[in-house]
This record gives sequence, C-alpha cells and structure tokens, in this order.
Amino acid sequence: MRQPGRSGLPDHIVSSAQIYGSTTTLLRHTLRRFGIETSFVDVNDHTAIQAAIRPETRLLFCESIGNPGLDIADIPALAAIASGTRIPLVVDATFATPALQNPLTLGAHVVVHSLTKWIGGSGNAMGGAIIDGGNFDWGRAAGRFPTLTEPYAPFHGINFWEEFGPAALTAMVKQPLPAFRPRPS
Repeated sequence: MRQPGRSGLPDHIVSSAQIYGSTTTLLRHTLRRFGIETSFVDVNDHTAIQAAIRPETRLLFCESIGNPGLDIADIPALAAIASGTRIPLVVDATFATPALQNPLTLGAHVVVHSLTKWIGGSGNAMGGAIIDGGNFDWGRAAGRFPTLTEPYAPFHGINFWEEFGPAALTAMVKQPLPAFRPRPS
C-alpha cells in the first residue's frame, strides 16, 4: 500500500505502543528503511491516537490483546477513529485467537494472525493470515492507496477497487501467489 513520491512525504503508521517486540522492530526499524515511519502511542489514549494521525497516515495498528502487557484494545473506539480519518484499522488478533474474539465484528477493517502460535499449536511451522473484513471503502480514501484504487501496472493495469470493490485488498494481496506455487525439488 506504499505511495512513493505522491505527497512528497513518507508513509506513516500509527501503532499501539503495547505490542509484541518483533512487531515493534518491524515498525520501528525495518519499515523505516522503506520510508515508512511509525508513531507509537498508548492504545488506551484515544486523544493521543487522534493527534498522531497525519495526512500521510496509511493505517492504525493495534493488537487486540497486547503482548506481553495484556493491554486490551477498545476496538470499537479505535475503529471509529480510523473510519473518521479514512484509514483502516488493522488488528493483530494472534493472542486472542478467533476462538475468543472476532475483531471484524467490533469494527476492525483488517485482521492479522500469526499461525505459528496458538492456532498452529506447536511453533514448528511458519504462517500468517490476513483477513479483510470487506468493510473499508478504499475508494473513498482515494489518493492514499493507489495500488488499490488506480491502474496497477505489475498486474496488467487492473484497478483492484473498480474490479473487486470491498474485496480489493484481498485480491491485491493474492495476486502474486501463483508465482510462489510449490516446485518439485
């Protein structure tokens, strides 16, 4: 969902400060190398969250249950903030698991799970899941998500929003998968 060169400003994420250490490293260090900045705020300080959102903010991120501090995110309140500023709320629900909580029913737009923890059970395989709730209007946020709302040259010029509507993110995320099919060794 990068928007290089559009606004002249780097992309930006607002994230809960109470998140898993490796996710903090990803947001603070790895993504910074790609021009993506992250502001970390207390997940329970909704005024600070609102203040951290800038024109170049692309998403609001939290964990449903913060790991390791067990902070509980008020997903409906965060969803209202995100929707009001035309950015998606992305919730990592790994710790809660789908058995205990469905952030989509609470207003989240996208949910992610690490499948190597509770769902996988043993930690001997790697995997992840991205669940698009189909409830974020990518077209209404025009200009922020050109990969979804404008012709995408790497995939034959398709406009994912026009072609797939609310499933635009799902279609865009899946499009490179055929190139990664299993190969006989």
